[in-house]
Amino acid sequence: YIVMQKKRGIRVIEPDLLLDEWAAQYARKRKTSLGRYYYPLDPGENLVKKIAALFTKEKAVITGSAGASLVAPFADVDLVELYTDKPPNKNLGLTPVERGENVRIYLPLDTSIIEEFQTKDGVRIADNIQLYLDLMCNPRRGKEQANYLREQVIKFT
Repeated sequence: YIVMQKKRGIRVIEPDLLLDEWAAQYARKRKTSLGRYYYPLDPGENLVKKIAALFTKEKAVITGSAGASLVAPFADVDLVELYTDKPPNKNLGLTPVERGENVRIYLPLDTSIIEEFQTKDGVRIADNIQLYLDLMCNPRRGKEQANYLREQVIKFT
């Protein structure tokens, strides 16, 4: 997938194959959950923007379908997944639940996930490769959305 060259250093020669292998390996890792939560919304409120606003003072980035919906809209969002480095503050209005959640919070597997992000409409989102990896692990249309993100945004040339 890569070659070492004296003058150019490391060069990726098969980015598509490298991403496929990375996704396969990533799927075997277990994310550490900080919980499942329900956040009440008023009719017409945007779940993604509402949850992003709750975490503006935290090291947190939105991922999965919610994050991808901001860079490559594909489907309606009814669940926001995010990475943060500590459990959510109890004053945020998130109610812990065992099912019926609309928010899932995870510890990042690597701190770079919450330190190297992109911003869209004022929302901190995981970078496109991280979005892709997380979508590939999602059984709810995640692979379809991952492929759409790969074709429309990542686009290896």
